[in-house]
Amino acid sequence: MLKLNETLVVAAQLLRAARAETLSKSREKFNQHQIEVTFSPGERIRLWKRVPVRHGDANTNEVASKLKLDNAEYEVVGPVDSSNTRYFIKSAISGKVTDAHVSQFARMRVQQLAQDRQTPNDRTPAPTPADEERMWDKLRPATFVAVWRKGEDMRSVIRIM
Repeated sequence: MLKLNETLVVAAQLLRAARAETLSKSREKFNQHQIEVTFSPGERIRLWKRVPVRHGDANTNEVASKLKLDNAEYEVVGPVDSSNTRYFIKSAISGKVTDAHVSQFARMRVQQLAQDRQTPNDRTPAPTPADEERMWDKLRPATFVAVWRKGEDMRSVIRIM
């Protein structure tokens, strides 16, 4: 019986050692493909958070899907403690500060056409079709872009493509 217990203890130690080695190799292999992303305070971001949609809600215009994507604009306040993966962020609309993981947000890349920046006293020439073509060429595949179309009647429409 004593020999059996000794064998069991040795087997458990060998199993723990093999498990630790396998976990270490898996962790190292996984981390080879990870990219560290850091954000600086004041940087504008979009928060991508999944929100459950419940059927039978008061809003009948809701898309009948299992999950809905909540897309909102925020500003980075700073990292949570000494973390490289969690940041305090402030809502651009309400000013409420919350924390989020870097996997939930993406940098905003804002480009305005010259005509959007015009004031009544500033008559900068409208962009040429070549300028607009260069702007569209900067888009990368599998990314999103928000287009802000301002109408002549002072209404504006934001579209996500």
